[in-house]
Amino acid sequence: MKRIYGLALLFSLTLLGGCASTSDTTPVHGIKHVVLVWLKNAGDPQDRSTLIKHSEELRSIHGLVDLQIGTAVPSDRKIVDDSFDVGLVMTFADQKSMDTYIKHPLHQEKVKTYFAPLSHKIVVYDIKF
Repeated sequence: MKRIYGLALLFSLTLLGGCASTSDTTPVHGIKHVVLVWLKNAGDPQDRSTLIKHSEELRSIHGLVDLQIGTAVPSDRKIVDDSFDVGLVMTFADQKSMDTYIKHPLHQEKVKTYFAPLSHKIVVYDIKF
């Protein structure tokens, strides 16, 4: 249940804007690809920094309209899931663009070389809007 509330919060924050952005113009319709990462070494600043650094390099992949990267906001509210270490919110114009991004060699390399080895758990939500 907490996971659903966490998604609702993350989706709300996405609609309101966020951290580093690749574009000043986000499409009105498209797909949000939300990736939440729990590190093997939970809270480790170096591992967190490594994932954020390598996530930034994903901006060069054609078809990615917007990329926001951040960390969980600590909260005492039961409705908020603040247990993840790094969150990415990507915007794509359509399903085809997202599928192309996911298959892109740079994305595949980052997942294999950094995300998989450093992560305890990764959860992905794809939201059509």
